[in-house]
Amino acid sequence: ANPRKNELPPEPHRSDPSLVMRLWQALLKLDWIVPSPALPHGLSGVVCLLLGFILVAGSLVGQFSLLKRNGVLNTYVIATAANAFSGFRIAGRAPKSFHSIFRHAAVFQICLVYYVWRFWALGLRNQSVAAVLLPMVDLLMGSGIVVGIISFARIALAVLSSVILRIAIAFGALALLLLAGYPVQLALEGERWWACVQEIYPLQSIGMVGYIYVPATWAFASIIFGATLYLRRLLTEVGFGLGVIGAVLGTLLGTVIMQEVHIPVVSTQRLYLPCPSPPEGSFRAQLVDMLDTSVLAQSVLALVRHTTGWKLA
Repeated sequence: ANPRKNELPPEPHRSDPSLVMRLWQALLKLDWIVPSPALPHGLSGVVCLLLGFILVAGSLVGQFSLLKRNGVLNTYVIATAANAFSGFRIAGRAPKSFHSIFRHAAVFQICLVYYVWRFWALGLRNQSVAAVLLPMVDLLMGSGIVVGIISFARIALAVLSSVILRIAIAFGALALLLLAGYPVQLALEGERWWACVQEIYPLQSIGMVGYIYVPATWAFASIIFGATLYLRRLLTEVGFGLGVIGAVLGTLLGTVIMQEVHIPVVSTQRLYLPCPSPPEGSFRAQLVDMLDTSVLAQSVLALVRHTTGWKLA
């Protein structure tokens, strides 16, 4: 008989095919257009993961040609949002204890990918419409990104019993929570704040999109895809847990360091970014300095260059 809906399938036997073969067989069995041809979860996921990988790789090597093509970035935003919407709709197909996890993950991903669109200013060229709609949407999404990651982490930690998975989820949630700073500031201070930031840092939109929100949405989509492989017993608890930690840590360190390599000065990684700048010596100015990851990244780069002779500018 088939296992009950809220149970995981049994562990594979030693005689089972290799991981690659089992993964390939599982992919062949998938229905790529559920829940509907207009909102295909599988196909949108493939576009999200492949195109996201290409965009992230471009940012890491300092190539922004694809990122600057609105058609490419729009495709990524639409595919990622479609994958999240369709994932929310089909969450009921997962084991019962994972329904809420996948639904909260989908809501968080929708909020997260909004900022790929928002900080690149794709669409809404009608300024009068933007002036009315954007403050409301910014407030909704800014709240959603904070509540979404906290809710996702709380439910996942309550459901999962594996120590390594709980550690991985907690680690990932703390890292992803760092992404909430800019959306909250945008929600509170509005377009005036974002225009001010771009006057001081002309390539901040590339920094926001190419080094923060595209990598974050891609890494999160990869983690959720990994979770589906785990539920199908194609990944072990240790493999999935280490994969989550590796994806978060690798994405975080890689993007922080390489942003300072390719677009220093003209962009910033201050987690708290008031604009205009607060008075020197004030508590807010001290907070800016405390949360300035650009300084930390430049210190690491200086040490690496001094030690190895690495000359990459």
